[in-house]
Amino acid sequence: MAYQQIQFSEDTPRPWAIVRLLPKAQCYTVARFYNRQDAQDHLRFLKRWIPVAEFEIVFDMPVGSH
Repeated sequence: MAYQQIQFSEDTPRPWAIVRLLPKAQCYTVARFYNRQDAQDHLRFLKRWIPVAEFEIVFDMPVGSH
């Protein structure tokens, strides 16, 4: 599955992302977080309000954050 890369101008990266799984092995980054717990909390909200959509939490360091 190919993930899109997003660049941030901030000094601190947000490596935890929620992605929405789309047809044809595509995905869309919905939000990014500093820690996994915040991502899990937001994922619970998304699953409650958009139950037909598929979401996953991924660890993905933004480009240029090294």
